[in-house]
Amino acid sequence: MARILISRLNACPITGPVLPSPKTLSTSPFVLDAGGRLKELLDSALTGSIEAGIDYEVFTDLALLKSGFNLDDPITKYLPELASSTSPIKWKDITLRALGNHMAGIPQTYGYPDDYTLKSYFESLGFPPLSESDYPRCGVIGLHPSCTKQQLLSGLLSSVFVFPPNTRPVYSSISFTLLGYVIEEVTGKTFGEILDTEIIQPLGMENTGLQPKTKTSGVIPPVVNVWGADFQDNSPGSGLYSTTNDITRLVKGILSLSILDTPSKVRGWLKPTSETASLYSLVGMPWEITRTANLTPEHPHMIDIYAKNGHVPEYTSRMAVIGEYNVGFTILTAGLTDAINPIAEALLTVFMPAIEKATRDEATKYVGKFSTPANSTINPSITFTMDDRPGLSITEFISNSTNMLDTLATFWSLWPGSYGEPDLDLRIYPADISENVGSNETNDTSGLTREDWRLNMEPKSTAGSNGSQLPSQRVYENVCATWQGHDSFYYGSKPIDRFVFLKIGGDIVGVDIPSLHVTLRKQ
Repeated sequence: MARILISRLNACPITGPVLPSPKTLSTSPFVLDAGGRLKELLDSALTGSIEAGIDYEVFTDLALLKSGFNLDDPITKYLPELASSTSPIKWKDITLRALGNHMAGIPQTYGYPDDYTLKSYFESLGFPPLSESDYPRCGVIGLHPSCTKQQLLSGLLSSVFVFPPNTRPVYSSISFTLLGYVIEEVTGKTFGEILDTEIIQPLGMENTGLQPKTKTSGVIPPVVNVWGADFQDNSPGSGLYSTTNDITRLVKGILSLSILDTPSKVRGWLKPTSETASLYSLVGMPWEITRTANLTPEHPHMIDIYAKNGHVPEYTSRMAVIGEYNVGFTILTAGLTDAINPIAEALLTVFMPAIEKATRDEATKYVGKFSTPANSTINPSITFTMDDRPGLSITEFISNSTNMLDTLATFWSLWPGSYGEPDLDLRIYPADISENVGSNETNDTSGLTREDWRLNMEPKSTAGSNGSQLPSQRVYENVCATWQGHDSFYYGSKPIDRFVFLKIGGDIVGVDIPSLHVTLRKQ
């Protein structure tokens, strides 16, 4: 089964959108139908007609990025209390970046989860008796109240590494408490004040804060819970109250690339910073990233889901963005905290095929033949089609009576990274670069946009043998190396792999091929 799936995915596209992100999802019949279907499924689960299987650090990292810190500064620059030569944890080696992206290697918490009320139970399980002095000096359930800042920093000097820093990700709530201290130390404002001025107010998140904005409309499950609790110094790691509407505003700010002062910074934030033992699970700052090829089964390709989960007793949350489609979702649960995965799975399973259909439906405007008048010197023409694979396929490309598909294949064979694959699939993908220029060679002045796409020369199969009789476990069979080949060939200072669609309003009117120095009109 794994081999079959890999075979279907071996197109090896560029990362990111394989077609332009859809713009009309709110009116797409595919998406509207999916919304109705999901509502029916959730209603059936709630009434018991079907079995549902149910048995914010993002804010802190965002505040850190908006505050303009050098993320490669050591934590000791801002919290010199941690600069101890006798501490088992060498805090001078831990940067703000490592704290923010789960790579610091430090413990999850301090004090908790030690629980003095369970002392007798642990002894009955074979653990030795302890005195009160054997426990941390603060934050121990049934023994000590929550830690003050100085108690916490002092206590951390006796903590030990879970792993050496920057070796492998390990979740740590205390990392975000420390980052909160850094923000407060430098700005002179409390963490709550920074959240309010930098994130909550600009995004209009009226119902988000360190305390519930209104207790009368809160969702309070009829079980033991932490509604109304003040998480104090733990707030940067797990202590915010919010609503689905407010978190949706945050998601929209991320997807619009406006949440930070430049789109480039947002794109940089939405990238993995470390790996896990799974090929399909990565870690970011502070993202929990899932890679999957199962969301669009009719047109399979790898999709990255950037999510952030939160959990306190009897409450769970998940916010996620899928940048490729410019969509996201927010789920907040109370009481049934194990509902988060079944709901997220149902949402993705129902909506993503519909969103893929809407995306492909919008992208049909790029499909067709583009050419110049018959009296052109080189008389070029090119045809783009859409099939089951990602992107747009170039099925015909003629210039000066020459088959340019063969020409491009020749260029590929000359590239050192091609390894001699003879059978190529020539596809183009959006480069996420567009420019509004206002006019073009056809004298249309109604708002022309130039939209960059780039060619990807993809082997149709990576399973073939090169004739070697050396032993092989086919380790490199599914390596995707096409990312190394972009911008590799030029003609007259123009990249051969660049294609620029010309758009007026929502219509595609032509395509520039810079390396041929021509503009082709859509037929």
